Amino acid sequence: MTENPLISIIIPARNAEEFILRCLNSVLLASHDLSLEVILILNGCQDKTVEFASVFCKDLPLKMQIHESTLGPAAARNIGIKMAKGTWLYFLDADDLIPDGALGKHLELMTASKSDVLVGSYFKSSNEMSKSSHLLDGAIKFNSSNLKEYILKYVYEPYLYTMPVHCWGKLYLRRSIISAGILFNEKLDQLEDVNFNFSLLLKDLTFEYTDQILYQYHINSGPNSLSTQSGNDPNALEKIQAAYIPVQRLLEKWEAAGTIDTASNYTAHLFATTSLLWLIRVGKKFGSQNWAVCRFLISQIVNNPELRRSLLLYRKMPGTSRVIPFLVKLKLSSFLCVYFKIIAIIKRLPYTK
Repeated sequence: MTENPLISIIIPARNAEEFILRCLNSVLLASHDLSLEVILILNGCQDKTVEFASVFCKDLPLKMQIHESTLGPAAARNIGIKMAKGTWLYFLDADDLIPDGALGKHLELMTASKSDVLVGSYFKSSNEMSKSSHLLDGAIKFNSSNLKEYILKYVYEPYLYTMPVHCWGKLYLRRSIISAGILFNEKLDQLEDVNFNFSLLLKDLTFEYTDQILYQYHINSGPNSLSTQSGNDPNALEKIQAAYIPVQRLLEKWEAAGTIDTASNYTAHLFATTSLLWLIRVGKKFGSQNWAVCRFLISQIVNNPELRRSLLLYRKMPGTSRVIPFLVKLKLSSFLCVYFKIIAIIKRLPYTK
């Protein structure tokens, strides 16, 4: 029996009235000559997202599920996976776009591929557009050798080598996801897509890459952005550890096979790197948020015992601060607060030559 070549597009949305019209319009433009179902999970919306999305009910095969409470991206995507009927799953964030012709190209490549997941290059847009290729060249079908090489680079510089990071910009073979029994970890509100993809890698699902542009990611610095909210949770570092469990297990698998040394050293560096990034994001809020709140969050991060152990194995990355890790190692929370406050003040000063 031939499978229905249907693509299930899953879109979680919360207070996305600023973006949802252009997002769904990009889906509409992409829908020509394709078989789609669009699953929109609206959760905790207190603006006009639902009203704006409803405009597309006549033009798109749109299934809207509305939840009064805030579900989080992981739970919303899991609902979408369970509702999906398509051969392929495609995750789209409500503030992002599908570039013209990209979905058809994605489908064409995936149909010819024997892989479970197809990853594309993407545009990053804020004030200007730039291309991101996950620091990969050409088309690559990952095997045990080149995957290990790439993942070790990711562990060292996780925000440069991003192929296994995001769930968007990828087309997933739904039957492989279902067979693997993998869903998003609903206890995570960030890094849930990293956790998801590495869980798939642990199940030996295969990834393939194309350098063709297949997604447009919008850099959202608004208050509803998850990146903006990084570090706001006092338990943020514990959640980072939980998110990276499948990364750790994959590295331990390679260590047991004798292909790498000391998996724990790699995961310690990855944990420290991400924790320091969360710390910097909290520090950036000193210009707009309450001093006491920021100081509390910074103290929580600096005094985390696991971070302190991990910093012993942290290796400074190119272009990163030497000051911040130094102050963390010395447990100088107050000095860090002053440092971030000064930076915030400097950034508010008018530019002078």
